[in-house]
Amino acid sequence: QAQLEVGVKGFFMQSDISLSDLESVNVSAVTIKNKPGYRVGFTSRITILKFYIQPEFIFTQFNAEIKATNTDGLESNSYYLLHRFDVPILVGIKLKDFRVFAGPVATFNLNSAAPMFDDTWEKGSWNLMAGVGYSVKKLEFSIYYEWATEHYADNAVLTIGDEVYDVPLTVKNSNFGVSVGYLFGN
Repeated sequence: QAQLEVGVKGFFMQSDISLSDLESVNVSAVTIKNKPGYRVGFTSRITILKFYIQPEFIFTQFNAEIKATNTDGLESNSYYLLHRFDVPILVGIKLKDFRVFAGPVATFNLNSAAPMFDDTWEKGSWNLMAGVGYSVKKLEFSIYYEWATEHYADNAVLTIGDEVYDVPLTVKNSNFGVSVGYLFGN
């Protein structure tokens, strides 16, 4: 006998945006300072015995600061702000009041996060999410990590001082977070 629940969910998360594969003779470093972000949305769960499938519809905001340094030592700072619509399809098992879950996340980027990525940002990708949760009546608390399996952008146009550099680098958006949800249902 299947049980259907629907609800709302809010997340506090720490971005884990990573940069790699920097290849430039003019830019010596590009670093990122990750900042807190958030997620809000709807969740649903179909439970059969101890197992469940949990599709969610989530709005996500990532935040970071990016600092680029050229070989002359000049620096440029910019703000990274990405809005995304995410659809996790989680499967899990319920062990009394605890849950363990994992699954793919379809991501749909709504903007390019920073002008430096306007030319090469990807509009969507697939990620993986895993975590654990605990239930107190209708309230649900979870911790999770979401791994980026694909890149967000593959180069950046950086302005440092009076110079503009087209720099190959790989950008990925992963995150770690906690969530609180409220489920309506049986």
